[in-house]
Amino acid sequence: MNTGTEQQGRVLVFAKAPVPGRVKTRLAAGVGDHAAAVWFRRLTSATAANVREAWTGPAELCCAPDRAHPWLTGLARRHGMCAAVQVQGDLGRRMSLAVQRGLQSAPWVLIIGADCAPVSPRLLRQAIDALEEGTELVIGPAEDGGYVFIGCRRHVPGIFRRIPWSSGRVMRVTQQRLRRSGLGWREFHGGWDVDTLTDLRRLRRDSTGSRGWTGIRPGSALP
Repeated sequence: MNTGTEQQGRVLVFAKAPVPGRVKTRLAAGVGDHAAAVWFRRLTSATAANVREAWTGPAELCCAPDRAHPWLTGLARRHGMCAAVQVQGDLGRRMSLAVQRGLQSAPWVLIIGADCAPVSPRLLRQAIDALEEGTELVIGPAEDGGYVFIGCRRHVPGIFRRIPWSSGRVMRVTQQRLRRSGLGWREFHGGWDVDTLTDLRRLRRDSTGSRGWTGIRPGSALP
């Protein structure tokens, strides 16, 4: 484990400004633009809380299109995170450059999506521990064929380029790239993200049971 005098890793939460009509568009098809934006705030808050339960070191809220939205800056401040700006481009370019930037001053970087509230602090801690122990890359496969987080100790641009984002092939294509890169990696299963009304209903069911998600109030109203 790192001590306070050693260089520490960095966790990045990728988030958009919670503007109705611009976030969670698949969810909005079932609940409407305004409700989808409200739920995006709840999910982002829960994800930030999970990160802080798992990791007390340096963390950033990476904002898009900028960090001017007061809700994002307030969230970063409440959780002791720096507010950074995502570069322009597709998701792969934004993640690649964020990793490259982070590794200039940290031994490892882990990125998690803002809508990944079901990723437990325990799962995040396991992935962070693996990075701390020297694993070159960690990844959390999602049930829909994507992934909920990715972390690495060195920058490999190829694992982010020409990926079919928002499809069920993301994880499979990424695994193919990893095999070709010769990079050693570990997968941490058990996470999923919230994209649709079905996902949201599942989140509410889980939040009323023994696996309640940090930041999501039991019984939160759903359609």
